[in-house]
Amino acid sequence: MQIGEEFGFVGASVLLLLYFILIHRLVLIALECKDRAGPYLIVGIISMLLYQIFVNIGPFIGLMPLTGSHFHLSVSVVPLLCSTCSVWVLS
Repeated sequence: MQIGEEFGFVGASVLLLLYFILIHRLVLIALECKDRAGPYLIVGIISMLLYQIFVNIGPFIGLMPLTGSHFHLSVSVVPLLCSTCSVWVLS
């Protein structure tokens, strides 16, 4: 199911807003960390999430070509599990 097809512009905008809120909260958590390893871990997780967002949204807004992209990697369950586990580690 694609969010943009099912819910239109409003659904896609809500999804992007949720991604922005998640990344904003992660940045705030990274700024509040007292040890040195925490911010590095959070920056790595933010980088992973931003890469997945860019790979999934880039071809559809014209930033990346649709042919030859790595879209098939983002459709599988593995990125979903990695994202879920990485956010779970932070909680």
